Amino acid sequence: DTARLKDGDLNIDKLPGDPIRIAGSVYRGAGKGTPLAGAVIDIWQTDGEGRYWPQANGPASGYTADELSLRGSVTTDASGDYAFTTIYPGEYEGRARHIHIRATSSDGSQDVITQLIMSKPGDRYPASEDRIAQSLAECHTMRFTPIDGMDTAFFDFHL
Repeated sequence: DTARLKDGDLNIDKLPGDPIRIAGSVYRGAGKGTPLAGAVIDIWQTDGEGRYWPQANGPASGYTADELSLRGSVTTDASGDYAFTTIYPGEYEGRARHIHIRATSSDGSQDVITQLIMSKPGDRYPASEDRIAQSLAECHTMRFTPIDGMDTAFFDFHL
């Protein structure tokens, strides 16, 4: 289990980096489907330098809160919508910038785990050179638009 985010802020430790917002909806079924209230969105990513906190494998439940950064979860509202803020993730060897994300229905019966891919001009590892990024559908590549002064991208889940 990951900690619920206060005010949807994944970067509770205020690590340095460019702020971004990810928002979307969770639906049951294909197409628009039925909005899923109470779905849990788990998020984990690297800091701006490409390091995970902790820098070890295993579920977040194996660490204390002060050993973790840039990991947490939000819950969809009555309309199936979610949003969180964080920092632009860093790169590491062979990987484009990305955020790991998992949506689970409120009853736990359905879930999807994926990665949201993003690139900045001048990145050492653009999505076009990342085998994992290339294996994902184009919709996993985030397109950011400034909204209320923050770069924002959208991603919907269909469970």
